[in-house]
Amino acid sequence: MKIAIINDTHFGARGDSQLFFNYFMKFFDDVFFPYLKENNIKTVIHAGDLMDRRKFVNFSILNQVRNKFIQRLKDENIEFHCILGNHDVYYRNTNEVNSVRELFGTDIHLYERPKVIDINGLNIALLPWVNKENHDECVDFIKTAAAPILIGHLELEGYEVMRGVGFQGGMDAKLFDRYERVLSGHFHCRQEKDNIYYLGNPY
Repeated sequence: MKIAIINDTHFGARGDSQLFFNYFMKFFDDVFFPYLKENNIKTVIHAGDLMDRRKFVNFSILNQVRNKFIQRLKDENIEFHCILGNHDVYYRNTNEVNSVRELFGTDIHLYERPKVIDINGLNIALLPWVNKENHDECVDFIKTAAAPILIGHLELEGYEVMRGVGFQGGMDAKLFDRYERVLSGHFHCRQEKDNIYYLGNPY
């Protein structure tokens, strides 16, 4: 069994720039989708920030995301699981209103709340964006989820937001000590410490 994990695609970045979108799609056309095919990967998990702008989207970019990414996953029979990142949610203190559900909710497996999923016998804990409203639920989930692997969109204390700049005021990484592996989006610097691996930006 093989699973591809991607994160922080930020479709619609730089004010829905077509130039940036073309650059992003070059990665998917030349690297990502060929890799899935060559390795017979039929499951993709997205670790948050599918979209870039929290409050609106350009319809041209939306049409291209739907046809060139979401529909292509469906056409190639690839199961797509997606958790929410901070750029996917309209309000900062709740995941209730989010672009992914409004735009693609019926086409993908979307996780707005913490959940353990089973992929061919492997339990994976999926943790969407943690905010004021869901904080207690998420902390309880982190402490109790019956899974060796957790995938989230985490804001952890001390990890690099950019090279040489550690984040202050985030969650304590010790909360995740019970997991064999923690994979996260959010910070675009690829970095690894103990069992926690920030995947970085795909581009």
